[in-house]
Amino acid sequence: ETGADAVWALRARVVYRVHPGTGEVRAALILPVPGGITTWSLALGRDLWVGVSDGTLVRLDPFTGARDQVDTGLSIDAIAATKDAVWVGDILAGALYRFDVESLRREDRIQIRGNLDELEAGDDGVWVLDRGVGVVSLIDETSNSIRGSARVGDDATDLAADDTGLWVSDGDGSLYHVDPVTMEARRFSMGAEVIGVAVDDADGAVWVYLGEAVAGVSG
Repeated sequence: ETGADAVWALRARVVYRVHPGTGEVRAALILPVPGGITTWSLALGRDLWVGVSDGTLVRLDPFTGARDQVDTGLSIDAIAATKDAVWVGDILAGALYRFDVESLRREDRIQIRGNLDELEAGDDGVWVLDRGVGVVSLIDETSNSIRGSARVGDDATDLAADDTGLWVSDGDGSLYHVDPVTMEARRFSMGAEVIGVAVDDADGAVWVYLGEAVAGVSG
């Protein structure tokens, strides 16, 4: 995750802050040693968020280091942070839960049709990937309901959102762009396996990580 004047990386139970100019790395958050098999998820909005599979949701101020947390009572498999909410995905429940960013209270529950494999925050809400059928759905942040869905590839590898919509990379060599208004998906052929995709917020450039090289894309 990139933002708040740093690059943020999660490895096991430690969140690292990487200085973009010097490359200096330091631990910004160290979570307790888990009692069993545990996974962690990371998201960046106004604050830094960590979801722990045991149900713990942690909020960290990226500038002051102030920390707060809540036991959600869920099994947290993925999280995403929009401007007004943090979204928690529970695969076993087949649902997406909205939490208030200030009070950390649960506000709403959205049932997800199909699998919940990956979340990505966008300007219009949060995107949900069902990798099994190659479909992405947009949860509208205003109505807390599914705005629409779009068919993408059968081997989606990564998601990245910008102010134009959602980018989806695919292992078959494709890159898809989904319009959040029309929910239409446009396909770009990259000529090689696409392992990942990222957006540079500074200039709007879209970067794809290919099996052979890294390339920039002009939408």
